[in-house]
Amino acid sequence: MSRARRPKNPFDDDDEANDFVVLPRGTSRPSEKKYPYGDFGVEEEDEDGTDSGFSFQSQIEERQQNMLQSTNRSLGLMYEAENVGNETAHELLRQGEQLRNVEKKLDKMNKDIDTSKKHVTSLRSVFGGVINYFSKKPETDKAEEQPQGPSKLETLVGGRRDAEKEGQDCMEHPAMRLRDPSARSYNSRYDTSGFEETSSSSVRGTNYNSSMQKFEEKLDSNLDEMSSGLARLKNLGMGLGDEIDRQNDDIDRITGKTDRLDTRIEGVNTDIKKILRR
Repeated sequence: MSRARRPKNPFDDDDEANDFVVLPRGTSRPSEKKYPYGDFGVEEEDEDGTDSGFSFQSQIEERQQNMLQSTNRSLGLMYEAENVGNETAHELLRQGEQLRNVEKKLDKMNKDIDTSKKHVTSLRSVFGGVINYFSKKPETDKAEEQPQGPSKLETLVGGRRDAEKEGQDCMEHPAMRLRDPSARSYNSRYDTSGFEETSSSSVRGTNYNSSMQKFEEKLDSNLDEMSSGLARLKNLGMGLGDEIDRQNDDIDRITGKTDRLDTRIEGVNTDIKKILRR
């Protein structure tokens, strides 16, 4: 018995195995070049690197803004404290002026009491009083107290006013405007800072440097202003303390003069009552 022959598929090809190449797992076709005809010197940018660079720069700018806002808030609080101190200083100076006026009036009342005592003494005896009145050497007026010089607070407030006025007049001078265009009194329409001409090729490189320079200048300006403001507050506090001590001394003198004047008035009233009883 002969073997039965298996039917052959006419569509099978002996070279079928050679037509298909099985690639190992994990491999892929190489990506096509972005510029198939040559990149002509054009470099592909790394998107991840660019994003990270922008993110880092934005973080720096955010930190800078936070620092500037912090210094601006500190300056605001310092200016507020300085305004309160100035108002207190002016109020203390007005109070000191009133105390000095009260002391002058007390001195005048003491002189009037001296004149009243002379008249009361002359009324005791007409003849003797006249003789005593004209023969007695006139009492020399007590040496008036020398007026006190200006206090530290008055000097500080007055000097500050003069300095502000002088600085304002000085900065209004055209020569100072040309030398310092960034001055406060300088008209903003003539301020050309931040609008300097730059070449188009270096705009991207100079933007960061320009912003950094402006930040450093603003920060240094705020710190300098804080330093000078704290020095002003210190001097203002010392002036307020000196003025308070000075007014306390004035109050003590006024109290003593008031007590002596009251005693003298009671003595004159007693003498008048004795004369009326005769």
